[in-house]
Amino acid sequence: MVIAGLEPVTAVDDPELTAAGHFEVGSQWCTNMDCPSNHVVPGVTRVGVNDYTCQVCGEALRTPMSNVYAHRREH
Repeated sequence: MVIAGLEPVTAVDDPELTAAGHFEVGSQWCTNMDCPSNHVVPGVTRVGVNDYTCQVCGEALRTPMSNVYAHRREH
């Protein structure tokens, strides 16, 4: 099953979108946790449209992706 939703973006994530006044983008998440799309970003697992879990410390993370990447760099 695929769930669709809106994901926040910042100027760090996509300067062109935010300059045009768009601060959310459509996003889809596959509920099959074995789906490769949930393991694209090294060190985190996608567990929802806007949600990730850090594989190092287990912390729950939320988009925008700049926040997810910033946390990942902490390890």
